[in-house]
Amino acid sequence: MDIINKLYPYPVLWKNNDDYINSSFDCDIDIEKNFDIITIKAKFKLRNKEINNLIEEQKAEYLLHIEAPATLYRLIKSSMQNEFSFDIEDGHLLGEISLCPFIVVREKITDYYNSKFNTDYEGVTFNLDIGNILAIGTQCKFSIEKDTEDLADVPSIFIVYKREDDDKIDMKVEINSDKIRIGLNRDVYENYNHAVALQSSMLDIVNTAIIFPTLVYVFEQLREGLEDYKDYRWFRAIEKLLNKESIYLNTETMDSIISIDLAQKIMHMPIAKTLLTIKNIDANIEDE
Repeated sequence: MDIINKLYPYPVLWKNNDDYINSSFDCDIDIEKNFDIITIKAKFKLRNKEINNLIEEQKAEYLLHIEAPATLYRLIKSSMQNEFSFDIEDGHLLGEISLCPFIVVREKITDYYNSKFNTDYEGVTFNLDIGNILAIGTQCKFSIEKDTEDLADVPSIFIVYKREDDDKIDMKVEINSDKIRIGLNRDVYENYNHAVALQSSMLDIVNTAIIFPTLVYVFEQLREGLEDYKDYRWFRAIEKLLNKESIYLNTETMDSIISIDLAQKIMHMPIAKTLLTIKNIDANIEDE
């Protein structure tokens, strides 16, 4: 997610506004790559006593939002400590990665007031709900580029975006560019964002619902003419994935193997993985 200027119905500590005086919030982020692991270290820097007190009382917490659009990967890490680190497998990350630091409400707060409010808010209090943003730090971006072999990774060749048209069709696919573009209507895109933000296990379900039918469509288009798409990056990635299965992307293959089978081979039998994920989620709910 990109941090954009927006108006909040309550004061937010942010360098892009003047809601607070003599206060600041930011985060130093250090990124280290060790073999196939990315280590992210975050050090939050807060200068506001009352917000700091909320964190100490566990009514608010530091939060770091990580997003890699190229791989559809999202992760949220939170802590009451102003320093923490965590590891991410680099298979989840490709291209431009954004990291957004926040302080968010952890427990409902009534009649919130801060002595460092701008004078415009003098004498005014606010009721804050869980998840409300108290402070926003500077967004950090970095890029991860991989060797050609690593680019043969299914999520890295797709872009999922929100369509702005009024067409109610759930999904539209465009393949005339280096990445396959999947346009979702507004409602579907909102639900998609919610699903991928919940937990990494949901990705199997999301990929089966969106990526799998897209690949079936792609192979149907390739049957009309392989030569039209050979220069695109997604074509080369799919070609490498099939080669690992001793399948070669040529006219003979397209004539002998149906599209749905090719899509299943590339995604390593996604339906079985999805049903297993659903089964595990259901088992966890029953345990609770």
